[in-house]
Amino acid sequence: FISICFGEVSRRYQATAWLQWMIGPFDLQPNPSEEDLRLFLRDGTVLCKILSKLDPELMTQVSLEN
Repeated sequence: FISICFGEVSRRYQATAWLQWMIGPFDLQPNPSEEDLRLFLRDGTVLCKILSKLDPELMTQVSLEN
């Protein structure tokens, strides 16, 4: 049980570090709770920022289609 919990914490830490590397600094602790991470990602803003970094033209195409 302890190793499972540690694995989940480690994955959240790694995900947060990767997100910060992709989109820059943001207002989230380096090791957030599962709920804090979920709330941070919930509205899709972070996903849009990541997509914009990966392919800047993609976000232009999406906004033109809507």
